[in-house]
Amino acid sequence: MLNNKISKAVRLAITFGAASTAVLASTAVSAEENTEEVERIQITGSKIKRIAATAPTPVVVIGRVELENAGVSNVNDFLSEMPAAEVGLSPENSNNYIYANGLNTTDLRGLGSSRTLVLVNGRRFIGGSAGDNTVDLNNIATSMIERIEISTGGASAVYGADAVAGVVNIITRKSFDGIEIDAATTRPFEGGGEQTFGSLVFGKEFDGGGFIFNYDFADQKQMAKKDKSWWYDNPVSFVPNPDNRSGEDGVPAEIKYEGRKHYGLYDESSEFTLGGKRWTFDENKNLREFDIGSGYLPSDPTAGTYRYYPGEYKDGIEEGLDEFFRTPLTRHTFNLAGNYEINENHKLTFDTIYSISEAFGQGSPVFWRTGDIVIRKDNAFIKDDLRQLMEENNAESISLRRLGDDFGSRKYNQDRTTFRTSIGLDGYIDDNWSYSTYFQHSRLQQDTSWHGEVLIDNFQNALDAVVRNGEIVCAQRDDDGNVVGSIFGCSPINVLGAPGHSQETIDYISTVATAEHGATQTSFGATITGDVYELPAGPIGTAFSFEWRRDSAYETPEPVFVKV
Repeated sequence: MLNNKISKAVRLAITFGAASTAVLASTAVSAEENTEEVERIQITGSKIKRIAATAPTPVVVIGRVELENAGVSNVNDFLSEMPAAEVGLSPENSNNYIYANGLNTTDLRGLGSSRTLVLVNGRRFIGGSAGDNTVDLNNIATSMIERIEISTGGASAVYGADAVAGVVNIITRKSFDGIEIDAATTRPFEGGGEQTFGSLVFGKEFDGGGFIFNYDFADQKQMAKKDKSWWYDNPVSFVPNPDNRSGEDGVPAEIKYEGRKHYGLYDESSEFTLGGKRWTFDENKNLREFDIGSGYLPSDPTAGTYRYYPGEYKDGIEEGLDEFFRTPLTRHTFNLAGNYEINENHKLTFDTIYSISEAFGQGSPVFWRTGDIVIRKDNAFIKDDLRQLMEENNAESISLRRLGDDFGSRKYNQDRTTFRTSIGLDGYIDDNWSYSTYFQHSRLQQDTSWHGEVLIDNFQNALDAVVRNGEIVCAQRDDDGNVVGSIFGCSPINVLGAPGHSQETIDYISTVATAEHGATQTSFGATITGDVYELPAGPIGTAFSFEWRRDSAYETPEPVFVKV
């Protein structure tokens, strides 16, 4: 099917007669040779096909060459360098998001990733997390990208509210002839943050069509703050300004602090206040005063006592514990795509994506605030020095704060599997009207597991340890607090000192909680576009479009999950 300009040339040749036919035919041939320059295409942000230069809204186009020159393994790394885009979520900032570890999302104009619509070949893509429409760019292999079109104006009129910030339309390759192999690695001078990337592309083009297959592998290792000496030796942070008295005095609420600092709460050996002093326990579980070295850093009178102290690490939590610049991410992406010309006016296209990603976030061990751990005076693990202190202060119990190194750091593992297949039929009805139809189905499975968690009821049972019949057991008490028996299967725990529990106790208290999430997306769309009338300034273009889409999501938590 000749394009619109060529058709006009032929009609003009017939009108003006045979004498001019040779000249006009030459024009038609020239236009045919430059079809890619004048052929109308669909521009992101509109269903009407037009030449890119006449698009109603500005569209930024990033070609394959630019992506290759950038040497990125994830398209989000490239988009983040664009003036109109920010990083939504990435391994660098998602460590503390339980269901989002490892996601890579883009954020146009800083309005939020949920307001940035990501399309693949002009079609919607399933969200990266169950129940969310934000697309995970980990599923888009960079070696499969032909170009990227970005529109930041007026896109919501075409695509809806999730395109308020704009649209990122990723156009993938449909065929390739040959084989490509790409590999890259990054090895920092200091530990942590190693990266490995590899891709394989091969395909075949033949008369009337072709296909392309791709496999991408990327592995990014965890990068902890304590891995980097430039941060660990002299972290720059902020502390409350002691001169600040209110929020209206014009005095900054915080001042810069460039030295080491430590948080003087939640020691792994437990700590508590009694008799006007703070106490903890030594390596032999003997009572001693809590050590914060030379004293606390400046405190803010409007916010209460500030719990950080400078200098050498003593008791409490060391700065940077379980804090990371990047969480680990491993991903495998498989792509198969192709096209076949049924005849010169109709083309069939298909593409399939299968992606696997594994990531985890890591936080501090579980910690207990004042009031969470109550030790009665009859506890079997209380030694003479603590018992004497309690008697001197007429205390029937003490309330501890504790960092739960007993059960290790809390890790949130995220395993995601994404599958998407799409088939489309495009063509011309005549030399003025064209059509495009497609059907696609996508599925996401997201498995989450929480490690280093505790069963609250079991922990409370294990805390109440008493001597009964010559053995230390978990107390069973009546309504008056009297011990009337022991709890079957319970293994007592001693929190009056550093961790050193039996495996039986750890198994009784700790747990790995899991939850399975999933989502599906099925859609069908059809568009007919063409010119309805010719005006002096040009034709009136129009498009008739229909789209049907069904999204669903589910969550299946493990029964023990509700007890964590």
